[in-house]
Amino acid sequence: MILLQEQDRARWDRDLIARGFEHLRRSTDTDDLTALHIEAAIASVHAAAPSFGETDWGMLAHHYQALEELKPTPVVQLNAAIASAYAEGPAVGLARLDALAGARKLGSYALYHAARGDLLLKLDRRDEAREAFAAALACPLNGAERECIERKLNACAPSTAPALPLAL
Repeated sequence: MILLQEQDRARWDRDLIARGFEHLRRSTDTDDLTALHIEAAIASVHAAAPSFGETDWGMLAHHYQALEELKPTPVVQLNAAIASAYAEGPAVGLARLDALAGARKLGSYALYHAARGDLLLKLDRRDEAREAFAAALACPLNGAERECIERKLNACAPSTAPALPLAL
């Protein structure tokens, strides 16, 4: 499993991406806007970005807001919260994720807990991040997902480096 931020976009098939953009352009020659159109637009923003850091997260948050109106599922809301975390900061994304805490489908969805863990770690709330990653590991996972989340959990471990003596 290679996370989006770790992927080498130079290896992405540019010809196939160009074909996808052409299909997306042709699909907009209608007055009907469907969830599939918006999902394709979301994919196009990722495909157009030369790197993860250059992704237009504001545009993604905008697309997810539109998608939430057409398809307000817990997973769409989860992805919208993640996009808003990158667009507006981890505290905003975490607040949106925490608002979803009662969603029945997300309680056993590892990616919900892992996303919370990621944002908590970015906010340097390591104990809570560990709890979130542990909750993710308690959910059904395949081997690659489990390994990835275990790495994240290990990254939350308190530093084992000895404390430096205070200078007097």
